[in-house]
Amino acid sequence: MSFFVKLNSSSQTAVDQAHVLVGETKRLKRDDKTSELPMVELPEMSQLTSNIPAPLDRIIAQAGRVAIVCDLLEAIADSLPAPAAGACAEAARLCALEIPRHFDEVQNALIPVLREHVRQKSQWDLLLDQLERNIAEDNVRLEELIEVLWTFNDTKTRRLNSEALGYVLRGYFEGMRRQLSWEEAILTPISLRVLREADLKTIASSMAKRAAGHKGLGLKELSGAKRSIH
Repeated sequence: MSFFVKLNSSSQTAVDQAHVLVGETKRLKRDDKTSELPMVELPEMSQLTSNIPAPLDRIIAQAGRVAIVCDLLEAIADSLPAPAAGACAEAARLCALEIPRHFDEVQNALIPVLREHVRQKSQWDLLLDQLERNIAEDNVRLEELIEVLWTFNDTKTRRLNSEALGYVLRGYFEGMRRQLSWEEAILTPISLRVLREADLKTIASSMAKRAAGHKGLGLKELSGAKRSIH
């Protein structure tokens, strides 16, 4: 099931608007040092999915927001060696907030409940194990990505050249897209197939309890990356 297969017309408009903002990194002239990338306003959860049972709709919608962040990273990579002013800082902000939020919901709310259903099916156990390993690896790479984005954003303390940044960006967003595709092809169908109303309530309760932590999730790493370049 595609993350966006349930989009209605108004939802698609919201996604289109987000992609227009992403496209600013390509449109702005490279020699215009005064141009700045506007703050990217990602679509609300409710604008990305419909007719999918809660709270799976939120998890799938958050994956859609992460996919848009990947588009922003690709746009920056394409605009090198001179991305729009502030583009790297904005990308760092979104990476620090949106990606950990999705990983947290999948790993700490969804997977524990799924394991109750697939425990006797070793192939599913192995798939969930692999997903959790992927998340752990991506979290480490995410911290590195945020740091290099902040470093490149400040020309006075820049330690990477544009070629190196492009390599890091492409490596990350290509890997993240593979991860999202993996979730789409395996995790979402399993969830829709085996989860019952009681399971969904358990997941929703877990997500609600973690919601307060989501607000600042990733900001500690982001602040650390900022301090490291000053």
